[in-house]
Amino acid sequence: MLDITDEIILSGGAGYAKPDPRICHAALRQLAASPGSALFIDDTPGHVAAAQALGLAGHLHTSTATTITRIEDFLAANRLRA
Repeated sequence: MLDITDEIILSGGAGYAKPDPRICHAALRQLAASPGSALFIDDTPGHVAAAQALGLAGHLHTSTATTITRIEDFLAANRLRA
């Protein structure tokens, strides 16, 4: 995944448990990113909803194929905005 992402941030390493909004804020700070420029992926609907409530794009992981497609679509959309 590191070849198609800027960073992978795990809640355990950040010191906050999902869906605590501090994990999203810490990740955004680490990336120097705004919420709208980040894609949050998780397999727990409540975690995705919490990230979306903070303004992040969210994706509920249900399969590798759909998650890869979502990442590719997100990256393509953000390239068009840049």
